[in-house]
Amino acid sequence: MAEAETQVERLPADQVRAIAKLARLACSEVEIEGLRTDLAAILKYIARLEAVDVSGVADTMHPDREETPHFRADVPTPHLPREEALAAAPKADAGAFAVQKVMETST
Repeated sequence: MAEAETQVERLPADQVRAIAKLARLACSEVEIEGLRTDLAAILKYIARLEAVDVSGVADTMHPDREETPHFRADVPTPHLPREEALAAAPKADAGAFAVQKVMETST
């Protein structure tokens, strides 16, 4: 783990700039230095997690999937009538849910 920590402590600013560019973040040099510190701490923590021996730990994502399926059968059922679905909507227009615009479109 000491080797991983040493590599993390030497995280180059250029690498942080590249990550920021991939994330489409515009960062000042002061922010880059702060991100170097933050990313180093995150990577050190990940290295600690990777060092934990979990070979004897059972997978718990779906521990009993094969014994007791929790999913219903995928069979067609009657749909909810439009009027009933729209009755619960905060706003409806022309037989459909009316929602606030979230993106501008260029014309």
